[in-house]
Amino acid sequence: MKSSLDICNFLELNIETFIKSQIIGKKTLSDKIKNSLESAFKSIYPESSFSGDDLFNVFHTALHLSMPNQPEDISSVIAFHQSIKINIFFPTAVVRVNGIGYARGIIYNNKKYPFLKNDYEQNGTIFAPGLENKDFQRIKKNLPHSVWERLFEPILVKLLESPSYSSQLCLLNQRLYSLILKESIFFIPLELVTGPLLIDDLENRGFFWRIMKDEDIRQLIYNKLFGVKGCWGTDRGTFLFYSRDGKNDLVSLYLDKNTLLGRERNLEIPFDLDEILLRSKRGDLIPSVFTSLSLLLINNITLVGGYFQVEYLAHYISALNEVFELDLPYSQNVFGCGFLLKEDLTQEKIIEMIDNENKTFNLNITLRQGLRNNLNNLKKTLKPSDSFFTVLEKL
Repeated sequence: MKSSLDICNFLELNIETFIKSQIIGKKTLSDKIKNSLESAFKSIYPESSFSGDDLFNVFHTALHLSMPNQPEDISSVIAFHQSIKINIFFPTAVVRVNGIGYARGIIYNNKKYPFLKNDYEQNGTIFAPGLENKDFQRIKKNLPHSVWERLFEPILVKLLESPSYSSQLCLLNQRLYSLILKESIFFIPLELVTGPLLIDDLENRGFFWRIMKDEDIRQLIYNKLFGVKGCWGTDRGTFLFYSRDGKNDLVSLYLDKNTLLGRERNLEIPFDLDEILLRSKRGDLIPSVFTSLSLLLINNITLVGGYFQVEYLAHYISALNEVFELDLPYSQNVFGCGFLLKEDLTQEKIIEMIDNENKTFNLNITLRQGLRNNLNNLKKTLKPSDSFFTVLEKL
């Protein structure tokens, strides 16, 4: 398996130059991608105009859909927006709202302020019910007044009209970044784009149709990606899809002969094409991280990720190329600079900084300095066995 790039060779480049050096050209998006994008965009931002004809074939997928409670998330969005003018980001929504990123609410001055009630804390972000007027009144009562006044109040009508919790999070993110950057940045749940792509693939004998129908191909994919992040293992991960149960909780699945079984919940789904299609169209079954990213890779999309994605995506590309005899280039795997641009961009200052009209972000620091700015967090997150750990040793 090849690595997507040797980051150590780029340590002295400034961040903007480094990002531009990874992006190769601009390709035309397929009609399938454009149609899926335009549909997803209009469902969240009905008043905004959008055409897939003007979009880079570069998708930033290094985020979890939540309020940007982690400084590295803001850093990564800002770096790619300012360097190559990407203004649409695709965070994954197949995480529990009480999990990584705290999609359940917002963190302000190290205190968690939940939007969703306790009953929904195990919901998948993609499945969680939309907030209603009574919920916003509760949030208003509990939140610091300045946060409500800056983030919620100006877009409250749009939030109430929004069809789901995930789309409400997208609108709140757009509002926050518009205050930070004074420009419009849009967020679309990754699975809102890849869900229709999966249905199209299954209905038209595509790659995932072959995984379902051909036991030999299925076994090859299963073995090659066993234990890889975003895939499946003995007691973790999910096989191809996530499901929801009757309470909208996110359920990981494993394959037992011809049945998908829930890991944490009592759930059984026949591993049958018609059943999978029915549940996918109903919104009960959602593409996993592997499935979503693979569908984009196969459609010639370059993916931007962090220090974990840059490693596991290389495994995806290798497996897809070998099993399906493809020639997907490793240049579709781009390192996303998910670290601090400025040393003083701390969690405590994420919300406060929107008051500063003169706030600027320095992209001229080197990749080495950017990594050093967040070295302590990186060392806490990574293990010596992670390939990116070798980069830290060269700082």
